[in-house]
Amino acid sequence: MTVRTSLLSLFSFTAIPAASFATGSIAYEDVRGMIPKEVREHLEFAFKISEVGDATRLGKHFGDLGGGRMGPYYFSAKSNARDGSACTIGIITNSQIVDANGRDVEEPSDAKELKETFDFYEVRFGDGEKLSDQGMPDRDPNPRPTKLTAADKEAIVADVRAVYADVEKTELEFDGGQMQSDDEQSGDIIRGYAREGGIRKIKFNVATGDHGGFTVEIFTDRKNRPSFILWEESYWSFDPNDSDKTIDTVVERRFYFSSQGQLAKALQKSYSGSGERDLEKNRDAANNSDFEADSAGVPAFYKALSGLVECDDAKLKRLANELRNAQDAMIGH
Repeated sequence: MTVRTSLLSLFSFTAIPAASFATGSIAYEDVRGMIPKEVREHLEFAFKISEVGDATRLGKHFGDLGGGRMGPYYFSAKSNARDGSACTIGIITNSQIVDANGRDVEEPSDAKELKETFDFYEVRFGDGEKLSDQGMPDRDPNPRPTKLTAADKEAIVADVRAVYADVEKTELEFDGGQMQSDDEQSGDIIRGYAREGGIRKIKFNVATGDHGGFTVEIFTDRKNRPSFILWEESYWSFDPNDSDKTIDTVVERRFYFSSQGQLAKALQKSYSGSGERDLEKNRDAANNSDFEADSAGVPAFYKALSGLVECDDAKLKRLANELRNAQDAMIGH
C-alpha cells in the first residue's frame, strides 16, 4: 500500500477499512527529522509550533505496526509574522506499508514496515487563509518571504528609525553578563531594560582571539523584536611603516528589520586608523553604502538575534557562533 497520507486519499486508494485507522497524538520532535532541513528551518523560524500534535494511528489490525503513527501530521502553531495569529501546520507525507518481503500489503495483518517520506506542508489560519507548497514545480525547499517593494522598504526603514529614536529617549536600566568559554573566544553582554518591562537594547562584545572580534548592538521595538542592528567587526595588524605601531581596521554594517523579520535595508562602511584619534577621524569621513545581503542567511541571522534578546548567559557562546555564521552567510563569506 503506497499512498499520499491525507486521510481522504488513504481511504480512497486502499481496500483496508477505515476502522483500521484513528487519530493519535505524536511529538513534533518525532516528526521534524523527516522534514527537509531547509523547510524545517523556515517553518521553525516563521512559527512557534506546539510540541505535541495529531497523527494517524494504525489500528491493531496492522499486527506489528498496530498503535504506530503515520501522516498526515497536524500541529497547532502561532505565526511569528502575523502578531501571533493561531494556525495549524500540516505535514503531508508519502507512506508505504510493506510486508516481510518488502511488498505492498494486501491484508493489514501482514504489515511489517512503514516507509514514509515528506511530501509537502500546508498552513491553515483561522480566517480561512491557506498556505502550501503542494504541487509547486521545482519546489524551492526553503520558501522566501514575499519580495518587498521599494515602498515596503521605505516604510520599514521609517518604522525602524522610529524604534531607534524611541529606544534612545527611553530611560533604561542596565545589567551585564559574561560569555562562558573554554577556548580563545570570550565576550560580555550588556542589556538595557525599560521600566515598563522588556529588553530594548543589547550590546554583545565577542573577542575571537585572532587579533579581532565583533560587536552586535540590537535595538528592539516595544514587543522586544529586533529592529535596528549595528554590527561591527574589527581586527588589528602591525603598521608596515612602523613596527612599534598598529593599524586598526573596522567594518560597520547596519541592518533594518521589519517586525516580521524581513530585511529592508543593509548598509556598510569600513575604515582604518593608527591610534584612536586617527580611527575616529577616518570613521567620520567614511560613507555608508547599500549592499545586497544574501537572503538565504537572513532567517538564521534574525533567529539568532531574537535568541540573544531572550537568552541567559549560558547560551551566549552558542549564539555568538550562530550570529557569526549567519552574518557571514548574508554577506557571502
